[in-house]
This record gives sequence, structure tokens and C-alpha cells, in this order.
Amino acid sequence: MRERLLISIAGTAATKDASTCEAYVTGALKSGHLNMTELREAALQLAVYDGWASGGVLDRAVTTAAKLLGLAE
Repeated sequence: MRERLLISIAGTAATKDASTCEAYVTGALKSGHLNMTELREAALQLAVYDGWASGGVLDRAVTTAAKLLGLAE
């Protein structure tokens, strides 16, 4: 499940689908399959390999999900 979530999150961020990316990130955090550190690292890797715009979509999704769930950034 963890790997599938990472692929889905990266895919939605790469297509700039911010709302779907946020939904996947929120689900990953709620389920405990991924944590904040892993998602921030994924955003950095995505930025390097797919461009800073994609990494930014994911980074913003992580920030939004963290606020929604009351998690420390």
C-alpha cells in the first residue's frame, strides 16, 4: 500500500492535480502508511526529477493535509 500511495501521490502532483494529491496525502497520513518526513522527501525527489512545479504541488499538499489533521510540520 505504501508504494502504491507514493506512485499515486507522485502521479497526481506531476499532473498538477492539487486537490487529488491533497486527498491522497491526507489518506496516507491518516492511515499511517506515510509520515511527514517521508512525504517531504518525496516532494524534494519529485522536484528534482519532474520539476519544481510538481514538487511544489506535493509540498503544498503536505502542508495543507498537516494543517487539516493538526500535525506539526
